[in-house]
Amino acid sequence: MHTDQGYRPASSGRPGVRVRLYEYQKNGGYFAQVAAEMVSQAEDELASLGAASIRPVHRGIHFETDLMGLLRITYHTRLATTILAPLSRFRCHAPKYLYKKARLLAWQDLISGDFLKQRCRGSSAYVYFGDPGLIPAIGLRPAWKRPLKNGALDGRLARFDIY
Repeated sequence: MHTDQGYRPASSGRPGVRVRLYEYQKNGGYFAQVAAEMVSQAEDELASLGAASIRPVHRGIHFETDLMGLLRITYHTRLATTILAPLSRFRCHAPKYLYKKARLLAWQDLISGDFLKQRCRGSSAYVYFGDPGLIPAIGLRPAWKRPLKNGALDGRLARFDIY
């Protein structure tokens, strides 16, 4: 159950505990990355897969859908290279401000050692960290870490073997 203030009751069932919703959870909005020359065709494809409020922009398409629609789009799209779920919206005037805002997110809600151990047993998870100092926040020891530059970010790609 979602409220208009952007919070929902915590799944722990503890009375009075609320969890902040991410942007995509509030409005069902997502972003499909698409090659510039394929945007028109991708609009048609997303519509045929159940997307609504389709708004093309440079190199992608904003759209809205529910969870079943998101799964359908993710598994059946041939034209979108990536589907992104926006976590937060804010005006960003400098890279340091982006890092500051990113550190405020509860990353453990999205990816954590517990989540990986419960849902990904027998797999290997590869996670890119734009800030290598955040690797310990997952709560697992990486099997390896490799430097990986992503634009101006000097990050690390870490592999976690999940048993």
